[in-house]
Amino acid sequence: MERRARTSRRSLARRRSAESRRVRFQFRLATPYFVVIGLVLVLVARLLWVGVFESDVFAEKGLAKRERTVVLKEMRGTIYDRNGEALVMTVPTKLIAADPTMISNPVGVAEAVSLTLGLDRVAVENALTKPDTRYSLIARQVDAEAINRLQGLIAQMRSEVDAIADETAKNAALEAVKDYQALIYDEDYARVPTNGSLARSVTGRMDRYAENAMSGIELLYDEQLRATDGIERVEKGVGGITIPGSERVVRQARAGSDVTLTLDRSLQYFVEDALARQVAAVNAKGGTVIVGRPQTGEVLAMANVARNEAGEVVQGTLNQALRLYEPGSVMKIVPIAAAYDQGIMTTESTLHVPDSITLYDKTINDSHRHAAMDMTTKRILAESSNVGTIKIAQAVAEHGGREMIVDYLHRFGFGEYTGVGLPKEQSGIVKPAAEWNGSDIGSIPIGQSVTVTPLQMWGAYNVIANDGVFVEPKVVRSVIDAEGKRTALDNAGSRRVTSAAAANMVTAGLKDVIEDGTGNDFKIEGLDIAAKTGTAYKVQNGTYGTAATRKYSASFAGFFPADDPEITIMVMIDEPGRGQHFGATAAGPVFQEIAREAMRRFAIATDDATQPAKLVRAQAATPPTTAPPTTLVPAVDPNASAIAATLAPTDVAATAALTATAANGDRDG
Repeated sequence: MERRARTSRRSLARRRSAESRRVRFQFRLATPYFVVIGLVLVLVARLLWVGVFESDVFAEKGLAKRERTVVLKEMRGTIYDRNGEALVMTVPTKLIAADPTMISNPVGVAEAVSLTLGLDRVAVENALTKPDTRYSLIARQVDAEAINRLQGLIAQMRSEVDAIADETAKNAALEAVKDYQALIYDEDYARVPTNGSLARSVTGRMDRYAENAMSGIELLYDEQLRATDGIERVEKGVGGITIPGSERVVRQARAGSDVTLTLDRSLQYFVEDALARQVAAVNAKGGTVIVGRPQTGEVLAMANVARNEAGEVVQGTLNQALRLYEPGSVMKIVPIAAAYDQGIMTTESTLHVPDSITLYDKTINDSHRHAAMDMTTKRILAESSNVGTIKIAQAVAEHGGREMIVDYLHRFGFGEYTGVGLPKEQSGIVKPAAEWNGSDIGSIPIGQSVTVTPLQMWGAYNVIANDGVFVEPKVVRSVIDAEGKRTALDNAGSRRVTSAAAANMVTAGLKDVIEDGTGNDFKIEGLDIAAKTGTAYKVQNGTYGTAATRKYSASFAGFFPADDPEITIMVMIDEPGRGQHFGATAAGPVFQEIAREAMRRFAIATDDATQPAKLVRAQAATPPTTAPPTTLVPAVDPNASAIAATLAPTDVAATAALTATAANGDRDG
């Protein structure tokens, strides 16, 4: 029994052990199964979570991997003249670049590209071998026709490869042509003046790639002219190919607004040509002319020419109309107008005028010797008497102090910005009365020891033409946005400067200047012109120099018809040659030629006119040639203010600083 019991216990133990092993074995077999089932459940749960709750997040992540942003470009606005003729516009061009990592034979590609596009071969090869980049710029602002020629050449190469029968040669040629797949073409733009250098001192300029405005209207109206880039998003598939239908415009590109100027392109061409010919003829350094409507302040032409380093007379980038100079006798209208406006004198008031006047230790002479004589104020203006003008200024100072003269200078617009808004305009300096020295009462009224701009002087003569009302000059008529909405800019500021009666009395004297005064060589039959000549010394190294070294600026300013003005012209010739430096001699011919053209162009009738001439269109401006220097015998100056010694050293230095500012200022004004 005991033995049987032991056997039974052993058998039971074996059965239990076998059962335990079987359970463990089954558990080991089931564990991976349950793990897999668990993972599947987790995966399913995750998929359900992603599909239901996070679908948008992962869709955006997928889109971000496929999507690319493309910048949409539009063109900068056009600058037009008053008649809708384009002066400066943007034209589409091409940009060419390359992926250097895709090119195995840069020398061959560089030769084909450079020859076809007219580029430097070494520069192209350098771009094609630029390391560590997949985008290397070759050239910008390439003519589209040149790009078409290059693409045609590449297409021809592919056709020639297809015609090769030998498989080995064909494969080698295919590899060579494959290099051209690395070339990248894109849209680009260039800013182009439509008439060469016409009016460029007014329209201004952009930088090389037409991205940043540098001067003139381009800078003043940059915000309006500048285009707004758009944004487009596209999806790229395998190989960088755009998926059709995936294009999505996020923001539309917007073209820049167009700007319409007050300039008349045809007249601008004529004025620039006339000015350039005269500057060459009198061997001058340069010159400027402003032509416009006195009633509205609209500038119809603003021309600037200068000699370049080669001595050629060319249309300049520096707008001399906005830069400072000492004007000379054209300034005499201010003290005379003040005397009339204050009721101190009339046109028939008589002053005893010797040929010289001493102020403290300085003596100022008239332009020519004469016995002391009685002269009316009208005659003083007609003959440009320095001494007579000084006596009128002294009468004004006795009536209201020197402050009254300064006040009238400011009323006429001197020492102030004109309101035209063009960049780099200078305001000039009118010395406060408290800072005048003893001889300033003799120099400032006759246009020395005071700096002005030709545009300011044009505005001052407009005051007389407008019956005593100052109107701000303007060069922009309107802005037209991309949708065609026109914003007129005709709100030029104005203010009364003198009474109409005072202005009319000044006009009477200016008419005599042309009738039998210093400007009588430039009368036009049948047309009443009111004008004034002026010649001024230029400051050199702090002095006016000596008789042998002296340099001048010559001016001729006026308007017509005198009794119903339609046009005002201001001419300034900078540093005309010796003997040709007088206001009448240097500037008068330009005034007369432009006046005749304005009469014809705008059908201004004369007393003997029967029919206005037919208008003509502008031609492309051509660079004028320079006349050879002419040796002339020095002559007596009929207009110059004979006051080379009248300024105190400190005043001459101050004036020299102003003149240096005008001469050496930013050349892109």
